[in-house]
Amino acid sequence: MAIRECLQSQLVPVNRLSGEAVRLATEIEHCEAVFVHVRRGDYSRCGFPTLSADYYMAACDAIRLASQSRSGMSFQKTRNGAAKLAVS
Repeated sequence: MAIRECLQSQLVPVNRLSGEAVRLATEIEHCEAVFVHVRRGDYSRCGFPTLSADYYMAACDAIRLASQSRSGMSFQKTRNGAAKLAVS
């Protein structure tokens, strides 16, 4: 079994996706997508050194420039736990 099919069989959403989530999933499926997960909060709370948000934004810009795609989607979790979506 390929990795994609294995993951899809194990990672099943508990709730139905919203219309917006379905639209985004379709868009992601039909483009050259790169996903980066940045985890900083718990590391910094435990005293580990972290890189700045500017560092990660520059890295995302470099990935966008190197890819064929001219658009980007960014999902960000803020300090209060709210999720934001930015599409550029």
